[in-house]
Parts: sequence; structure tokens; C-alpha cells
Amino acid sequence: MSESLFGENIAPCCKYCEFAMQYFDNDKILCRKRGVVLSDHKCRSFFYDPLKRVPKNPRIVEKIKEEAFKL
Repeated sequence: MSESLFGENIAPCCKYCEFAMQYFDNDKILCRKRGVVLSDHKCRSFFYDPLKRVPKNPRIVEKIKEEAFKL
């Protein structure tokens, strides 16, 4: 079996839907099927669009001491 890029347990949410686009307000989404809805709304027409996902910020790695690299 092939693994999907972003996992298989993605909960339906309008902000990741193919039919939705950002409205003027960050809390609202303009859906082609339902009209203006909240960004956490979900419906039966949900179709996942991986390009709408915003990646998490990378973790800041602490500086490693030079002693860790000596043999």
C-alpha cells in the first residue's frame, strides 16, 4: 500500500476543501456549495485539497556543543 503525503486521518474541515476559498475575515470561508461558512465547518461535499494546508513552523534546534562531535 502506498502512504498518502499528509496522512490518512485528516478530519474534514472547510479550510482544506477544494470548493472553499478564503473570505475577507480569517474565521469565514466562501464555499461554492454552501456559501459563507465558518472555517471549521464541515459538510458531505468535502474534498481534500493538500495545497491548502499550511505547514507547521520548524522547531528551533538548540546549539550543540563541540564536545558532542569529538571522539
